[in-house]
Amino acid sequence: MTAVAIFTCQFYVYMPWWAVLLAVLLSAVLSLPVDLIQALTNQQPGLNIIAEYVIGYILPGAPIANVTFKTLGYISMVQTLTFTSDLKLGHYMKVPPKAMFIAQLMGTVIARTVNLSTAYWLLNTQPKVCDGNKDFACSQARTFYSASVIWVIQILVVSAATGMMSPAYPYHYANWLTLGFAFNFFARRYHSEWHLRFTYVLSAVFDSGVAFFGLLYFLIFTTNNIKMPQWWGTTDICRLDGYPLMQPESGMPDPWAVDPDAEDVPMYNFSKPYVPFNP
Repeated sequence: MTAVAIFTCQFYVYMPWWAVLLAVLLSAVLSLPVDLIQALTNQQPGLNIIAEYVIGYILPGAPIANVTFKTLGYISMVQTLTFTSDLKLGHYMKVPPKAMFIAQLMGTVIARTVNLSTAYWLLNTQPKVCDGNKDFACSQARTFYSASVIWVIQILVVSAATGMMSPAYPYHYANWLTLGFAFNFFARRYHSEWHLRFTYVLSAVFDSGVAFFGLLYFLIFTTNNIKMPQWWGTTDICRLDGYPLMQPESGMPDPWAVDPDAEDVPMYNFSKPYVPFNP
């Protein structure tokens, strides 16, 4: 897999071959101590910040290299921790390690194939994916990229908590806080038996329900170009939603213009000007 990564980065000019080896070395060296910390404290140190800092210092002004290095150096470590957690769960459930490894391998192959196929399908069928499409705004991908661009722009922001950047809106935090307080404080203190019996089941129902409805919504509404009714909370609360931190090469229209869809619409003045990529 390392050889494939080196070939891909060299062929598409993502970053030099030695950066691939450095990313793999960083992940291999730090996986064990991070796994130990996670096992003892249930807290995972942000290796993504270290990866962004290292490559941002070595290759300044290269956002694509920063994202690629973080993927190889940080995501590899996260996957290692996830696989280890699954093996530990299988050990508790008396599942043979060989069967667990085969299941993990099959799951990885299936997930990789489905994710890559879905990504190519969306890029070829949905107009302006991640660039003006409200149904596919790619908020997580934008956050991943923006966190890397921060290190490219200014290395002195090492103290900034970029690892805590979230693609959620402010009112999402209020919802999380309200539900967390209701179940983990009020229900746990005054209705402990109910909390012990139903809280974690209800949490799993919420997660699976959102995932199921998201798929159902896409198949019924999005693929048929059906728009949901607009009320407060479903419209754009922030006009700069979907706008990157740095100006793209072609620029973007001013969202405060009278008619943002007009051909002669004025362009938005970004705080960070466009910087061409020089590998």
